[in-house]
Amino acid sequence: MIMSQTQTKRPSTAPTPPVFELIEVEQEFSVPKPGRSLFNRDTVGLKALDGVRLSIAQGASLALVGESGSGKSTLLRVLLGLDAPSGGRALYRGKPMAVFFGFTHCPEVCPTTLVQMANLTGKIGAAAERLQILLITVDPERDTPDQLGLYLQSF
Repeated sequence: MIMSQTQTKRPSTAPTPPVFELIEVEQEFSVPKPGRSLFNRDTVGLKALDGVRLSIAQGASLALVGESGSGKSTLLRVLLGLDAPSGGRALYRGKPMAVFFGFTHCPEVCPTTLVQMANLTGKIGAAAERLQILLITVDPERDTPDQLGLYLQSF
């Protein structure tokens, strides 16, 4: 068999950081100890994720496939910042993240939460530069990128 490979030379550019990255991520849940009595509150740790490393580049697609209970949902919840990992780091564009779900036409809770987040970043000073705050809209039909940009300028 003869194999041939051609490689096109591209101009060298600085590598772009991944959009999402998991570094040695662990997620452990406390569950009732097997065989315990009804009045016993003993628990054991159940590892759903153990030392996960994952890097997702801009424009990449990812498919997670596995049996029920294999940790797919837990992995996505950590990746999207919905749950903090019990070990390791979950990063968005190289920074830890705080995720907020809302919409620009929200009358009370959304602006109040965004003001609280802005106040928090002011209190932590220089450490705020290492934090990425993400607003994920729950109303994508009305919340265009331009609309979100205008809205977020207020905070």
